[in-house]
Amino acid sequence: SGQWVEPLRTNAVLDSVVERQALFVSTGKPRDSLLIKGFSLSQNRFRPGTYEVERDGKSGEYRLLLPDGTVASRAAAGDSLGRELGFRWLPAQDALELGEKAEIRVRSPRDASALLLENMRVTLADNGNFMRVSLTGSDPMRLTSVTNDLTGQFVNLAADPKRAKLRETARILKEQLEYSAAQLRDAEQALEEFRIRTITLPSDVPIASGIQLTQPQVMKQ
Repeated sequence: SGQWVEPLRTNAVLDSVVERQALFVSTGKPRDSLLIKGFSLSQNRFRPGTYEVERDGKSGEYRLLLPDGTVASRAAAGDSLGRELGFRWLPAQDALELGEKAEIRVRSPRDASALLLENMRVTLADNGNFMRVSLTGSDPMRLTSVTNDLTGQFVNLAADPKRAKLRETARILKEQLEYSAAQLRDAEQALEEFRIRTITLPSDVPIASGIQLTQPQVMKQ
């Protein structure tokens, strides 16, 4: 039955999920995720690494700093940041408050795919009719989105008429995802309310039946 799990571990699946979910960029803290919304990489050349983003307390200017403190790029609020580094990025004007700082990590898409594979566990149960996809990381909401994207890719693979068993497993997965749509929306709302009450990340986030998220851990850099 392991042959039906293997497609999820191929670069064809992982690379497409990395691209759609922009897993080649991450923030040091989940609360800063708005900062990297819409972030993409130049197809020709870009510079991976860890950067600090800061917003000037007076002018509101965004600055992108290298680990040694050198300013690698700067832009007025509402302008593109990081073009010199091969980044296609327009930070939201309210992504950081005046005077605030945040950390971002940029990886190559292939390195991001390797990290996704490392943090993913796929298992089959009930004679191969039930699949669990588990991911580890520090952002529960992003983990949920990536997990659903992975299972969606699995469903797409089932379109191949030569994979009858795969189609059947995918059909079961699709039913589980549809059934859990309302639960996911409730989970997002509950998580948002929980974040308001405490700075501690929740240990459990309700997700789709048949999809399991492990205890959140710090993602490897």
